[in-house]
Amino acid sequence: MVSVGFLGLGAVAMLACVNAAVAKEGYARRRAQILTAAQNTIDATRSAASKGSFHTGVSSTTLTVAGLEANVTITQTITQPVGYSDLYLVDVTAAWNEHPAVGVTRGDSIVLDTFIRTNDT
Repeated sequence: MVSVGFLGLGAVAMLACVNAAVAKEGYARRRAQILTAAQNTIDATRSAASKGSFHTGVSSTTLTVAGLEANVTITQTITQPVGYSDLYLVDVTAAWNEHPAVGVTRGDSIVLDTFIRTNDT
């Protein structure tokens, strides 16, 4: 009976570890998809800059990611530093809410910054 009890405790602990690993894998997969979308936004801006068809300002898009109850908001801000005519700061922020199994909502975000020159090939 005692050995069955120890085996039962071991099985419960093992299942808890597997459950935590699956949850963390899902979080990592969603975060990688969101990071890729943010990087694609910067790449599209870099491409537009090389063609000369790009403007300063703020733009937002939404992204649906499997496993998230809410959409991801990707905000891009393009500014021109003072004293430069062909250099731009591109800031991309992706923000979303995670709803882990414990029921606590946690806000999360990724921020990418880069400088882009127009007609830079």
